Amino acid sequence: MPNLPLWWPHFRVSMVFLPFRAHPEFMMTAYLPALIWSLSAFACLFIAKRRSLKTTAVRAILVVFLGPLAIPFVLAAKPVTSTLA
Repeated sequence: MPNLPLWWPHFRVSMVFLPFRAHPEFMMTAYLPALIWSLSAFACLFIAKRRSLKTTAVRAILVVFLGPLAIPFVLAAKPVTSTLA
């Protein structure tokens, strides 16, 4: 059976959105903000564990929405002190 095009439905693929000759240094620039955002979340978690901060839902949402700007808030948070009397 020969490989003939279909009569119906007729689909056309547009090559407008595909890069013709993209340089490798420009291919990953779309992922750079997501990488920075993820690394800042891990940095916030690391700082919070190191300073023995209590992880709450409010702080987690703060880290998710603020991203790299949440690091000063984690540094300014008051550490939990255990009072064993």
